Amino acid sequence: MTGRSKAMTSFLVQPRTFLDMCADLWRARLYVAAGVSAGVFAAAFFLYATIPSYRAWMLVAPASPMNGAGISSVLPDDKFPALNALALRMNISNSSDFTRFENIFTGPAVAGILLQDKKIMEGLSQDRAFGFSKSSREWTSGRLSEYLDKRVRMEPVGSTAFRRLIYLHPNPSFGVYLLYNIHRAADDLIRQKTRAESTARIHYLQGAMNGTLNPDHRRALTALLLEQERLLMLVSAETSYAAAVVEPPVSGTRIAWPPSMLVLSSFLFVGAVWGFALHGILIAVKKTRMRRGSSPKAWTRGWSSNTNAPLISSQDAAE
Repeated sequence: MTGRSKAMTSFLVQPRTFLDMCADLWRARLYVAAGVSAGVFAAAFFLYATIPSYRAWMLVAPASPMNGAGISSVLPDDKFPALNALALRMNISNSSDFTRFENIFTGPAVAGILLQDKKIMEGLSQDRAFGFSKSSREWTSGRLSEYLDKRVRMEPVGSTAFRRLIYLHPNPSFGVYLLYNIHRAADDLIRQKTRAESTARIHYLQGAMNGTLNPDHRRALTALLLEQERLLMLVSAETSYAAAVVEPPVSGTRIAWPPSMLVLSSFLFVGAVWGFALHGILIAVKKTRMRRGSSPKAWTRGWSSNTNAPLISSQDAAE
């Protein structure tokens, strides 16, 4: 290999520097500017066609059980009020009913209740991504459950037991209405199920008490019966049972989606990258044509009869 070939090879494998990248960008400035302009028009069209959505949210927390059901069977006479208070606080932070609420508020059972409301059906028909989109969708409990699971989010509030329900919709008032009905439907389902379970336990305990004569057994059954009667009183009260509303649902006044600045900057960046890539492709095509020629005869133009002659001409080596 000659010294010139070695120098050319070492030049080709040298890494590119930041100055080289700046020089490439300067040479492609017209294509980058054209890509940025196209990005501006695309972003304007996207923002114009997109239907803006507003953010609705509400804050919920585990409802207070209002009784010592957690240890009432152990301490039926409430002889240790401090221990009762401690158990009450632990029951609030680790409420099984609230855990059930977290897992069913977007389920098919809640969706089936929501489908019975005509206002909710009308509001769902307004949820479209673009102005030209169609909303002729046949809603079922399964499809609505998938929609709620995707669109309604439950986020933790710090390290507390509070949870924030968030929903985006083009109509701010409908977002508030939907969150309110989701909470009501899920809480009522848990209440009805708990009431049915407690009523069944009371009937069973009453029958067991009538069939036993042992005083110790009757005392234990009485304590269990008292616990279930307390629970039945709780679910009969007209208050939140599983999830208490800390902050009622409210909707923001600013557009939450789409974020204008983020959309504009994203389209500008993509347009600039496409313009720079187009410039690079055109340069590569131009060099290939110059190297191979525009016709089949140019492929062999300048070749010597020696088959060992290099395929790269002096002009290509100089480039």
